[in-house]
Formats: sequence, structure tokens, C-alpha cells
Amino acid sequence: MHFDWRGGLARVLFSLFIVFAVYNPSGRSYWHWLRDGTGHFWPKLTVGLLLLLVHAAVVATLFGTLGRKGVALVSVAVVSGWVTVAELTDVGSLSRDGLAIMPLGVISLVYAAGLSWSLIHHRLAGISHVEVLK
Repeated sequence: MHFDWRGGLARVLFSLFIVFAVYNPSGRSYWHWLRDGTGHFWPKLTVGLLLLLVHAAVVATLFGTLGRKGVALVSVAVVSGWVTVAELTDVGSLSRDGLAIMPLGVISLVYAAGLSWSLIHHRLAGISHVEVLK
């Protein structure tokens, strides 16, 4: 297995994309598309189900690689890092939309950690994760 910075960056960008596709403060997201009152029902349902499937697969991977305690630990670490950066960069001056990005960024980074953990663990310790289907 090969894992380098490009693989990590790809996982972070993928995580950001799927989280911000559902909702973001720009007004261009699935949530806004549902609420705008235009368009047809079936495309909206199809896109919603696809987004749900992708999120379900990422969450299953996240808990499969990290477990409940690992997800909690990574979440606390990401939130701590985010709050530290916020304190150092004067977040109080951000708009409401700017503050709305923070929890979305935390979710994205936790997703990216879950998607990357098996490869990082293999690279650092030589341990491979294998899921046995029952």
C-alpha cells in the first residue's frame, strides 16, 4: 500500500466536498436546492439518496477503522485544534456564515482521518486492517 501527502490531500478534499455538498453557508448546497422550491422531485431525491449513501459509507469506514473511542478521540483533537486556531486568529470578527463553517470543517477533518487511518497505521507500524464480512 502506498500513502503519501497526495493521498491524504485527496481524502481531505473528498471529505470537504461531501460535507459541504450537503450544506454550506454560500447558498449553493443540497439543502438550499431542496428549499428553493424549484426543480423536480425525482432528481432531488436521487441526489439526496446518493449523498446519504456516500455519507453512510464514510461513517461506516470511520467507525470501522477508528472505533467509537477513536472517533471520539479524533473529534476532540480536531475540535481542540480548531478552537486553538480560532483563538489565535481572532474568530470573534467572523460573520455568522464564517462561524457556520467551523463545525462543517470539523466533520470533514474527522471524516478524512477515518478514511486515512488504515493507510497511516500501515505506513507507521506495518499493520494492515482487514474487515471480515460475516
